[in-house]
Order: sequence, then structure tokens, then C-alpha cells
Amino acid sequence: MLLPAQVTSFLVFCKQTGGAFAPYEGGIGMSPTVPLKVLVVDSDADARASLTAQLESLGHQVIAQGEDGQQAVYLTQQLQPDLVLMEMDLPRLDGLEASRRIGRTSLAPIILIGTQTDPKQLRRAGEAPVHAYLVKPLSEHLLAPAMEIAVERFRESQRLRHQLRCVTEILDTCIVLKRATAHLTGRFGFAPSDAWQWIEQEARARRASLPEVASAILQGASVPYQYNVPI
Repeated sequence: MLLPAQVTSFLVFCKQTGGAFAPYEGGIGMSPTVPLKVLVVDSDADARASLTAQLESLGHQVIAQGEDGQQAVYLTQQLQPDLVLMEMDLPRLDGLEASRRIGRTSLAPIILIGTQTDPKQLRRAGEAPVHAYLVKPLSEHLLAPAMEIAVERFRESQRLRHQLRCVTEILDTCIVLKRATAHLTGRFGFAPSDAWQWIEQEARARRASLPEVASAILQGASVPYQYNVPI
């Protein structure tokens, strides 16, 4: 079992060596008040033009326009906008399915735009990976706060995903380190604290990560120098 000081040492070591535990810089890396690069997707050309004008009046940049769900997915993957504003009822691929496909890779926050406020449609929108829902006709005084909320929700979801990955890595690393420490203790008679110290020293000497050294010990590729027997 790792002691608190050993876990702290491990985290510091990861940070010093540029591991996964360096401070997270946030989702899209900008404040919602900073101009955003926006993708607009609507099947109606006049609606696209109107929304583009509203966004530009708010100080944002429309980097591309699409007219169906397949274009929405493709343009998001290619351009990686800061925000996607997308109509719900799109041809070829509706806004809900396009949102799901975009959401699988968490490329950008999504605002769905519908024409109804009935509970069924709202429920369908709520089941998709979207960050806000607006109803036509759009007004700037509703559009601006919805964009801020969508961006902030996206950044929060990105932060939580990052934390989950870090926790998973910590748990996996603790397991392999515990097994390697037990192996050194049982096979070579190390005290647990000495086994941990040897793993740390070996990691520094090899310029390798602690999990890499622990895995090498378990695979028999790393043996304490004073022992000339296979692990």
C-alpha cells in the first residue's frame, strides 16, 4: 500500500516530467466574452443570413455555414469552431443525430435551434449532447447569454472528463506500483519503503515514468543491481 508521502511524491514526479497531471488549462481556452468562431447550420438561407448578422453584431465571427446535418458534422470536424449553432430539423441528418456525432468527440459546444417549445421536443433536445436550446425567432438579448452558458457548460464538461482521466490513471498506476512493490518485497526482501525508493531511483536513472518501471519489474526486465536472478 502506498503511503501518503509516496503518493504525493508520485504526483510531483508526474508533474515534473510533464505527465498527465499537469494543471488543466480549460476547455476551448477562452472566456465567453471573447469573440468566438461560430459555425451556423440551418436549412434556410435567409435564417442563416439573419443569424450570421446577429452574431457579427455581437462581435463574433461566423467561420462557415452549413445547410444540413452531414455538413454540420463535417465542418465541425474540419474547422473545430468554438461554438456550433444548429437548427434542430435539418435535412439528410437531423440536428439531434448531428449533435450526437459531434458530441462523441467533444469538439465544440452546441446550441440547438428549434421552432417549438412542447415538452416532447424539449425532452428530445435534452437527451442529446447539447449545451443550450433556443426557439425561433432568435433575439440578440437571448442569444448572447445562451452562448455564454453553452460555452461554460462545455468547458466544465471538458474539465470533468480530464479529471476522470487523471483519476483513472492514478488508480491504474497505484495498482501497478502496489504489485511491483509487493514483488520486490516478497522476492528480494525489500522493506516496502525501500522498494518504493528503489522504483523512484530507477525511474530517474532511466528517465522513465513510475508505471513504466513498475511494469518492467513485473515483466522481469528490471532487477535490483545487487541481485543476479530473474524476477
